[in-house]
Order: sequence, then structure tokens, then C-alpha cells
Amino acid sequence: MAQPWIVVLAGGEGSRVRAITRSPDGESVPKQFCRLRNGESLFRAALARARRLTAEARVVPVVRAQHRRWWTRDLRGMEPVLFLSQHVSRGTAHAVFLALVAIARRDPDASVLLVPSDSMIDDEDRFHDAVAQLHREAEAWEDRVLLLGVRPGAHDRDYGWIVPDGEWQRGTRRVISFVEKPAPEETKEIRLRGGLVNTFITATKVRTMLELFRLCLPDLVASHQGEMERFLAAPSERPTWDLSRDLLAHTTSWQRVLAVASCGWCDLGTPERLRRWLAEHRESFVWGPAEPEVATP
Repeated sequence: MAQPWIVVLAGGEGSRVRAITRSPDGESVPKQFCRLRNGESLFRAALARARRLTAEARVVPVVRAQHRRWWTRDLRGMEPVLFLSQHVSRGTAHAVFLALVAIARRDPDASVLLVPSDSMIDDEDRFHDAVAQLHREAEAWEDRVLLLGVRPGAHDRDYGWIVPDGEWQRGTRRVISFVEKPAPEETKEIRLRGGLVNTFITATKVRTMLELFRLCLPDLVASHQGEMERFLAAPSERPTWDLSRDLLAHTTSWQRVLAVASCGWCDLGTPERLRRWLAEHRESFVWGPAEPEVATP
């Protein structure tokens, strides 16, 4: 079985948790680049997970050019074959599409994993095994998109939710509905139906995911035909598209979900979750000088 390409998404601004990720001198640091007491940032932890699953050459970091002073430190010692540094953020769908196109040019039959960089996991080995299984299932269901879901805890809310059916095949279930950040009453109903929290970790064939982009976001695809380099370098008036809201929520007939056993996964995207995680783990951020400005690799 071929090793997957792994897209590590790290271009967000972390605006919702900005008050917590502000350094003592008042500088707002995107959460994925904040270092914990072990000296490792969330981005660096995501890169380490990716490197456990595939060759370093197949890890594709996606970052913002404006964040270079922070990601330079985290990419030290790595020489990625593909590396995307966006000057303008147009949402996760744009970032993912650009990465998929770059991968497809090198490896048209590639398997790909999409991995966010704003999560923390307590049991890394169990989580690693689940993501490896997700990749194997994506190889078997090559015309489907495989999602990794976790069973919700008492405090889980303001997430994307996956509602599966009851029929198991090879350890996965068909997705009935995909709901992005439902209202509290709807969340209760989704829990009763066996809903899973979406980790955003996604496995599929690159050609399958590009087909979904063509079906769901044709304007996005058309806007990039022959102009990837110009898009990366120049501001534009194009709209922002979100991968979960504008693609995954509309393509459930293409999706299957694998439920991961309890592993202490937590998305740190809201102030409440970030504060709770820091308190429960007796952690704090370590502030230090960023790297000097260097050329983009």
C-alpha cells in the first residue's frame, strides 16, 4: 500500500482565541504556533504526527506568508517537497484545493490525508493507529471520502457533527448527514442519534476529492485554472469558501466515517475549550522570540 500525502493545514488566524494567545508584550500569536512548556507548538505536534504516518517528503505544510516568523521555527530540519505559503486566506476550501492540485501534478493516483494543526491528543499511539486505519479504509473505498469521528464528551459543542447509519462495513459506516456547528437543541438530537464529533481529519484519493470540488465548487475550480501562482501572490475579491460548510456538508453520499476510540482528542478552536484544556493538563504557553525573517522554502 502506497504511503499517503498528508496536508497539514496551518493557515488560520485563531481569531476566536486571540485574547488567550496574546504574548506578554501584547503580540497576537496564531494558536497553532504557540509553544507549550515542552517547547513544541500545535503545528509542530501535527507535523510530528504526519511524519509517523508517511515519508517526510510527502508531508505538505500549508501556511500563511504573514506567519513566516513563527512557522520557520517549526519547519526547522524539514525539507518538504511541496510547501504552500498563501499571501491571502480564502478559507479552508481554497487551501485544500491548492494542495490537492499540487499533489495531483506529481502523483495523480495519490492517497491524501487532511490534518488540522489546532488539535491536541492525549493518547498519541491510539490516535496514530486510528488515522492509519482511516488511510487503509480510504484505499479500500477509493471512490469515497473517509472522515474520522470521535464520540462526544459532556462539554463537546460548537463542533461539526457527523451522523452515521447503523450498518457497519469494514469498520466504517455510511454518513447520513453532516452538520456544521448546529444549534444546542439540534446538537442534543444529534447526540441521541449516535452522532460523532468531526475531527476534520479526512482520507481519500486525490482524484475523488478533486471531483467533489468540481461538483460542489465549480467557481472556485474555474478561478484557479492556470493561475495558481498568481492567486498565491496577489489579493483578490474572490469569496471565502469553507471546506466543511461548502463541500462536506453537501456530499454525504460520498462519505463514510470511522469512529476513533477514546484518545483525549480536543480541538482548541474556542476560548472555552482552550482554557479547559490548559487547566486540565496544567499547561501554559511559553513565550519567546520568533525566528528572524528568512526566505520561504
